[in-house]
Amino acid sequence: MRRGRATAWVGGVSVLLALTACSSPADDTAEEDRDEVVVEDTADGVEVPAECREAYAYAAAGGSLDDIEALPDGWPAAPGGSTLCVTADGGSVETASYVTAAPIEEVLAYYERELAGDYEVVRVDGAENGTGYDSLDGSGEAIGFQIRESDGGFVIAFVGGDESEGEEQ
Repeated sequence: MRRGRATAWVGGVSVLLALTACSSPADDTAEEDRDEVVVEDTADGVEVPAECREAYAYAAAGGSLDDIEALPDGWPAAPGGSTLCVTADGGSVETASYVTAAPIEEVLAYYERELAGDYEVVRVDGAENGTGYDSLDGSGEAIGFQIRESDGGFVIAFVGGDESEGEEQ
């Protein structure tokens, strides 16, 4: 029964994440000009780190995990060598996008270890989750999440709210 609840969260997160991944605006900056782009301070003072510009060329501002309302207390820090590039907050899905040189298998294994015991997690094949990328999908009390590969790094999508209300535990 618990796998069924995680699978339901996986389905919802996968569809929403696949839709948001497809909606990134095209990058009009020529490849040779990309290194010349200077990111100015934003209203909240968060800049896009230089190492993020290639993977997240569309990002107008950097990110802060403080902006993710669905981020659970005690959520583990990103694996060493990862840089938070951009966050998208508000709405039904909130995301944190990172760059890293680590293979996605290492990233997923890291989170699988760190989240064990606190969350129900399952590895999902990219064809099954609809994103084309393998992922670690999970759920806990009032939270669902998916961690999946993106170009140059990984994305964590959080879905808040108690979707399990009314289900047998």
